[in-house]
Amino acid sequence: FTGGFQDWTSQSIECGGEASDLAQWMWLEDGVIDDGAYSKYGLMNSRTPDSGIVILNSDFLDNNGLDNNIGGGDCPAPQIAELISPTLDFSGEDSVYLSFNQLYYRFVGYYNDQEDQSNETATFVLVSSDGGTSFDTIAINEDINTFRATQNYLGELTLDISDLAAGHPEVIVKFLWKGDYYLWAIDDVRLYGGRKDDIEISAFKYPIS
Repeated sequence: FTGGFQDWTSQSIECGGEASDLAQWMWLEDGVIDDGAYSKYGLMNSRTPDSGIVILNSDFLDNNGLDNNIGGGDCPAPQIAELISPTLDFSGEDSVYLSFNQLYYRFVGYYNDQEDQSNETATFVLVSSDGGTSFDTIAINEDINTFRATQNYLGELTLDISDLAAGHPEVIVKFLWKGDYYLWAIDDVRLYGGRKDDIEISAFKYPIS
């Protein structure tokens, strides 16, 4: 995300259970996460954070970065917001991978008067093979507990989306936030048609102890 959103689009859906255009992803030029009142992480741990990252900062949206202002911000939690890729052509590929760096700091998932998904993740990847008419949803970070964040070994995630994207000329990918506090930061997104070497260990051979 050097210099901005790089043809990705932020789409707001809800603030506090109501339709709103204020649940926006933000671009941070220096990669430093310090806007929220309760989640001042500093520089994101990604490949190139100081050239720019994008973040859905539920903490900041809910309180405008002010202590003792929970629910008093411009976009109260929970929020729903999407980060949408441009249309991608994988018609000539038989495999497609999505890789990205992330920092997810969890409080709870989404809830309102009609549904309670507070025990679920707030982070999802959606893939469309038909130009955005329909999407398949992949829930990620499902093992992160409340008040916990992705560790460095989960900071870079690779998803095989071949079944959803390979062979299609109009692929769209979305990062979907659907939750209540704290944040989801993303950087260094890579979509590619295959790997030069895809190595798998099939068996171990070792001498008897």
